[in-house]
Amino acid sequence: MKPNIMLKSIIIMILSVFCLSACNTKHDQAVIINEEAVRTDSLSPENKKNEYLFSLYKSAQTNLFNGNENKALDTLEYILKEATADDKKDIQSAVHNLLSRYYESKNDIKKALYHNNVVHDLRINRKDIPSNNLIRAILFEKINQPDSVEYYAKLAQMGNDTYVADVAYTLLRNLEMERGN
Repeated sequence: MKPNIMLKSIIIMILSVFCLSACNTKHDQAVIINEEAVRTDSLSPENKKNEYLFSLYKSAQTNLFNGNENKALDTLEYILKEATADDKKDIQSAVHNLLSRYYESKNDIKKALYHNNVVHDLRINRKDIPSNNLIRAILFEKINQPDSVEYYAKLAQMGNDTYVADVAYTLLRNLEMERGN
């Protein structure tokens, strides 16, 4: 029986393309890692620490998503300690926002409000205050405190963000409807 040369050449060509693409992928990954190392090496010590803390933050987010809550909470506690010591308010704010959302998902509204209040006290960006007030209004709605809902929703309406104002208006409208007005 004579071997089919055409079939052999097609198989060899497919295998060579597969091997070449696998090598290129490994090469591309090595180049990306090398470029990242060079970029990180050129950063100032201050920015290196920021990069490190934000990479830990991303890792903690992933762990929360994957159900490794204890590991994520320990990491977030470490990040907060480091960020507080270095007065890195942007990192503190990001961590407290994440913790607020986490505790809200667990229906621990008091802890969610605590972390939301810390974010408000940090006041990284004045434009964020209306959305922060809207989050407070929503959290107070979850624990059935209509006076606080009304107060924070009215504050949220005063901002320049029309989406935040619309959601705050909807909260106030629903509150008035529940009251029979």
